[in-house]
Amino acid sequence: TISIIDTANNNSVTNVNVGDSPSVLCVLGNKVYVANCGSNNVSIIDTLNNNSVTNVNVGDDPRALCILGNKVYVANYGSNTVSIIDTENNNSVTNVNVGDSPTALCVLGNKVYIANCDSNNISIIDTINNNAITNINVKNGPTSLCVLGNKIYVANYYSDNVSIIDTEINNSVTNVNVEKGPKALCVLGNKICVANSGSNSVSIIDTATNNSVTNVNPKKYPGV
Repeated sequence: TISIIDTANNNSVTNVNVGDSPSVLCVLGNKVYVANCGSNNVSIIDTLNNNSVTNVNVGDDPRALCILGNKVYVANYGSNTVSIIDTENNNSVTNVNVGDSPTALCVLGNKVYIANCDSNNISIIDTINNNAITNINVKNGPTSLCVLGNKIYVANYYSDNVSIIDTEINNSVTNVNVEKGPKALCVLGNKICVANSGSNSVSIIDTATNNSVTNVNPKKYPGV
């Protein structure tokens, strides 16, 4: 289920039935899209009445979602594809083959970037024709992506570093060492914050120099 919390009083208003093992959400207009990794589909919730409108079948084990225009892109970890949902009719338009075990997505311009955890590369989909146009090699176990300017930052879980891709030439520019098990990224000003679940720390990358400037130790197991 998806629980809906009324932030005016912080009470759970209702629960909406969706597919099996919902894992991630995204919002487009008055709809919420829910990736269900256990039932290989995406549930669509109409937020006007908080009902599940429909389920759209996608590939195996959908784990990540992103939006570009009126399309929802779904990373299917178990089938090595990205499904594209046309939100105007809520049908799966097409499936695009990518690398092994796609686990994260991000958008820059008219391109969708996909982190493929088991093939150690980033696939790029041109959304004009919905083709995978190239793969960029990174380090081991890319699991998270974020965008700042014309750069894509890639957290490589198994090699304890962050790869930086210059999207103007689609090359991996440099790799910045962080602490053990980088699992999630976020942007704060001109800094990239990296949650390292294996070392219970957050590394902060200064994007002006692409150096890891400091490590902060919060609570255990940062990674979301």
